[in-house]
Amino acid sequence: MHGTTLAVGLVADANGVTPVPGVLAVGNASAPMATVAAAAAAGVQAGAFLNAGLVEEDTQAAVERAREAMREPEAWEERYGSPSAVWSGRVNPQVPAKAEALEPGRAIDVGCGEGGDVIWLAQHGWEVTGMDFSPNGLDRARQHAHDAGVGERTSFRVGDVRTWEPGDERWDLVTAHYLHLPPEPMLDVVRRLASAVAPGGTLLVVGHHPGDVPAGVRARDDLFEPEALLPALDETWDARAEVVERTHTGMGAHVVRDSILVATRR
Repeated sequence: MHGTTLAVGLVADANGVTPVPGVLAVGNASAPMATVAAAAAAGVQAGAFLNAGLVEEDTQAAVERAREAMREPEAWEERYGSPSAVWSGRVNPQVPAKAEALEPGRAIDVGCGEGGDVIWLAQHGWEVTGMDFSPNGLDRARQHAHDAGVGERTSFRVGDVRTWEPGDERWDLVTAHYLHLPPEPMLDVVRRLASAVAPGGTLLVVGHHPGDVPAGVRARDDLFEPEALLPALDETWDARAEVVERTHTGMGAHVVRDSILVATRR
């Protein structure tokens, strides 16, 4: 027995996108009554839309590869090997804000770069170790410390915080600023940093706040809420998470937010 076949089109939006990811439908596949001219026009539009999507995917993949590369020593060796300074040389604002109230002792700045924080701490009575995974960066930091007259109060070592084991060494202040790692690896980093803090000592970790992204100030996936770092510490710590606004003037004045974890080992 012969039945009646009705034309049924696939559900698609104006660009031909269907509910199935990666599948587009145009012409009579989505509009059974479409003329040849209309179907051809829809095909051209869908092709352009599909091509734009592929370009966007390729761009995102390239950006992610670049981000991953910038987390590795080779990229920073190249950057610190250039003739010009990478950073301003000034101390990061949260170091004096948190360290001025502390009794100077032994400190380590992890990810010290060109040594701005190391120099400030040494100038304020601390014996400071600067650690970074870029030997070129450490060469700059060492020279800057010498030029600032604090060479005898500073030392430098090569180390990657992602694999660093402090062993039996302990410091009265362990600090790290803007390490630029995604939130999950940052938890492991905080555990490693915390293991280097002496009893009664202080841990200070500062990063960029994800709230800066909608304002167009940041565009990274390695920002964190300070509360997200608290699970890295156990009950032997007195810890607090803070978000502090400040005015950044490096590329025109604008307000940024620092995510801050400050903790004292009991």
